[in-house]
Amino acid sequence: MARRYRSVAHVYDLHVTVVQIDGLSGSGKSTLCTELSRRGLCAVDSDTEFAYFGDPVTGRPTDVEIRANWIWDVAKLRAFCRRRRRATLFICGGAMNQDQCADLFAFRFRLRIDDETMRNRLLERSGNDYGKHPAELAEQLELNRHESQYESPGWIALDATRPVGEVVDKSIELVGADSQEHADGPRTR
Repeated sequence: MARRYRSVAHVYDLHVTVVQIDGLSGSGKSTLCTELSRRGLCAVDSDTEFAYFGDPVTGRPTDVEIRANWIWDVAKLRAFCRRRRRATLFICGGAMNQDQCADLFAFRFRLRIDDETMRNRLLERSGNDYGKHPAELAEQLELNRHESQYESPGWIALDATRPVGEVVDKSIELVGADSQEHADGPRTR
């Protein structure tokens, strides 16, 4: 049985089940977002819709592009969720301040991959160069080795080394989303 977050979505008058799909670089967040959208579900890539480099304390944009400064525009994410109606909404991605939005999420999935899969995906992917530089790759591999130590309770691990269709099927099954459900608003780009 999947662990369901105790969501306070009713406080925001949400008629939507909001699901976060997170994982380290190369774990498949963008690929799952694309597949969920292809199946007719509302899936949003948080990197393109809500994330930016900002000061983690003030939220002001910064030119210092380091991992610790990758944050979400929390107000924008909350407003986006309030505009959805009667659907399951998948937010694919993460940020250093994502726990400020934990109350929005009915489910939180963490994509897990092994080091070899991560290395191959980061070095071979197109459309995103992050992780190709040796220092970035080394950082992500180190994070991957110790990832379970930093995970908050309630996250549901998904084996993202499986084919994308299987991972999407599992997430839909756990959430109970209807794969024919069409939501209002933008889908993945």
